[in-house]
Amino acid sequence: MSLTEEQMEYKIPIVKEGSKHFFSTNSAKDWDFQIYFESTHDNISKFKNVAKIQRDYDNDLHWITQLEEVPDTIKDYARVLINKNKPSKAILKANMAKHISKGRKMTEQIMNFSNPINGGTIDNINSSNVYFSNETNSNRNLKRKNEAEKDNANEELKQKQDVMNVEPAVPSVWLDFSHYIQSHAEVFHPYSLEANKIIRSGKGVSPKPYLDRVMYNKHMKSRDTKANAMPQSFHQYIDEYIDSVELTMAKKKIKPLSLLLAMNEEYDNDTANLEFLHQLLNQVHKSYASHVDYNSTEDAFNQLFIWPYLDVIAKSIKVDGCDSDFVQGQPILESMTQQLKAVNLYVNDKDQYKSDGLVKLFGLNNLELVLLETSGCFINKDKQKKHLQR
Repeated sequence: MSLTEEQMEYKIPIVKEGSKHFFSTNSAKDWDFQIYFESTHDNISKFKNVAKIQRDYDNDLHWITQLEEVPDTIKDYARVLINKNKPSKAILKANMAKHISKGRKMTEQIMNFSNPINGGTIDNINSSNVYFSNETNSNRNLKRKNEAEKDNANEELKQKQDVMNVEPAVPSVWLDFSHYIQSHAEVFHPYSLEANKIIRSGKGVSPKPYLDRVMYNKHMKSRDTKANAMPQSFHQYIDEYIDSVELTMAKKKIKPLSLLLAMNEEYDNDTANLEFLHQLLNQVHKSYASHVDYNSTEDAFNQLFIWPYLDVIAKSIKVDGCDSDFVQGQPILESMTQQLKAVNLYVNDKDQYKSDGLVKLFGLNNLELVLLETSGCFINKDKQKKHLQR
């Protein structure tokens, strides 16, 4: 049975716990038993309970056919899936093995390339033959035709944008995630990340078991950014500093960079990058010229080799008026304070979560990017603090 593109993206509007939640987070095109098998029933041994999972799959699809909110076409599609032959245990194992093998290969590719790969491991898994191995030739041809038409439309749009010198907007899914978390709150385990309004993402990180796969892949695609390669002209300043045999000579190598910035009247990307390099080299010089023993305490190490560089990096972020800055000295985590108040565990200002330091985006609702502790390394002797970090 063939579905239109709109019907292929259909999701059940009713949120239920257990395996039925799969149909609220996955599009109709992904309702294949193989995907259902891999995405649900994580609390049991799947290959020992294949028959049970098949029964649950059929029962869940039958539940869909009884919902008044579901269109008749989707109900018919669910009935087709019920009557469709299910893969055997051996085939399920083979497909899952292919799935894992492909993930490993993609991880190796990601490590070999300096630039990020579109969509990451998860996107490639979604579009792999593992999920669509039972498609007919006509369906595959139709899919290729639709993809070709979509590519042509995107190319025409890109050409128009190039003519108008308009950069396409990066799709944002944060509001979608916020709405999704609110509407699916009853399904989440109370100690899960999603229940605490935390979205975990990254290459090789799966959206299972709670996140919407399409929304997650859209978010991963929006994270693709081109590497900001250092201009070749900058290399001379770095090389001259590194090749210096003593600190006084190294300091003199920074002065030409200072003079160049003073003479540059136009402020562009190269100027901003030069300023960043100038500040970075100055901090390097201060770190190595200091008389403080970096092995003496954790704070000493942070003072020399962590905080100065995070301060430079944070101040260099100029995206979307985020007003980024670095806060040090055990700052209180506002986000955790809000969580304590929400669950009625907040006592007073003394009982709050703190961090060694954090990058804070003051222009984006004070968003906090926590700096992990460093006390477990560098010959730290504070046993109490090391114990608290485990």
